[in-house]
Amino acid sequence: GIGACFTNGLPDNPQSPNYVLESQWDSTDRMIFTLWRESCDDEYYLLVRVTPENNPNLCSSSFTVTQNNKQFDHIRLVESPSDPAFCGALSAPTTLIVEQSQYVEHFERSGAFTFTHTGTQQPDSIDIPAINGPEVNNNIVLNLEEPEHGVVYTGISNLRGWAVAPNGIKRIELYVDGKFADNIPYGGSRGDVGNAYPGYPGAGNSGFSMAYNYKNLVSGPHIIKIRAYDNSENYRETSVVFNVKRFYSSFIGNPKDMDLSNATFEAVDGNSVRFNGVTAEGLRWDVMLRWNTSTQGFEIEEIAPAP
Repeated sequence: GIGACFTNGLPDNPQSPNYVLESQWDSTDRMIFTLWRESCDDEYYLLVRVTPENNPNLCSSSFTVTQNNKQFDHIRLVESPSDPAFCGALSAPTTLIVEQSQYVEHFERSGAFTFTHTGTQQPDSIDIPAINGPEVNNNIVLNLEEPEHGVVYTGISNLRGWAVAPNGIKRIELYVDGKFADNIPYGGSRGDVGNAYPGYPGAGNSGFSMAYNYKNLVSGPHIIKIRAYDNSENYRETSVVFNVKRFYSSFIGNPKDMDLSNATFEAVDGNSVRFNGVTAEGLRWDVMLRWNTSTQGFEIEEIAPAP
């Protein structure tokens, strides 16, 4: 739901494109509604930034949506989808969600519609155009090289791959566990990709990469999704499931907090070794390292509290 996409609260700044309705509440007070759509978990939500002038009261306001010549009632402004309608005098700009009762037919939030507010005066309306949303373009070639599917990650490592498109790549987006996290820098040298896709613009500089601290995630399985957009704003995406193992803190800044002096080690198999009784931040752990061909080094595969 939308709550998972706004863990720090609803945004103060409307996203573009947005649409502004100035509506009178009574003879002296009015509200300015700035509406925009937010994408969350592959669904659009309608947000509104309500800016009061003087002392309008939302309790006496009503809202309707008209779409395809049909009027939709039971429209309410809420602080989260599970909350009742926001009610009270407004003294400062406030971001709310435009919601409907779950027991009525819902309008299509990505389609064109008319939003109407009625206070104690005449109704005021604004037309919201439909979204010409991006489409999947299977001609985009996208390859996520790290993280690898099913692999364990324990600290700061690369997040990397490459992407090409017939009309060029515009941006690469990172989603972690279904939430947008960041744009990944794009344009790294990839001579191998340039040789393989000579007809694609910029193929020789098609790499994307960033450092990522996997320890910021809780221990357990996670999903990373990469979405590559071409210059027509169409996209292709790929996902991997990986696991995180970590010590107590997400970042150990003092080398003295890590101590191997009392640890013992044993060979587990031909390419892995386990250190028993490693001390990290005053706690004891058993740590197994395994040879990783892609990184050409030993990587932590298991971290568990020492018995």
